[in-house]
Amino acid sequence: MAYIKVRPFGMERFVEGRTQGFRLRFEVIEAVGVDPNIFVYEIKNRPGYTSKDFFFQNIASPSDIEEYPAGQPEDINAVGISPFFRLSEADLIFRSAQAVGEALEKVKQDLLGLIESIEWMEHLVALPEIEVGTAPSSSSSSPSSSA
Repeated sequence: MAYIKVRPFGMERFVEGRTQGFRLRFEVIEAVGVDPNIFVYEIKNRPGYTSKDFFFQNIASPSDIEEYPAGQPEDINAVGISPFFRLSEADLIFRSAQAVGEALEKVKQDLLGLIESIEWMEHLVALPEIEVGTAPSSSSSSPSSSA
């Protein structure tokens, strides 16, 4: 069984047509059967800067959870670190209240997809066997050894 509870935080006050940015933050507050670090970030150069920064990319898939490390690297400019990592929270800025609503719906759908995928991965069925080479015949004797 997999379960996750995420608490969104949004702006209570804004003036339609005048507010220039909208903030939305997500925080995993409970996770059972799934790593709570489900928000994937990518480390890349900021446009116009030589140093690197990290940017939210997506809700993790089961493969992302297996492949990308949890926790922010101590030095995102270090050589050889993974370009992706996962956190248990995301803090996002949008241009419009409509974009915030769309993001909330997208996060819900992605969370549902993650939990469904994890649960489906727990129910494996036997697949056709894989045979390679020449099968031993039933009439052949045991293998002989040369002396």
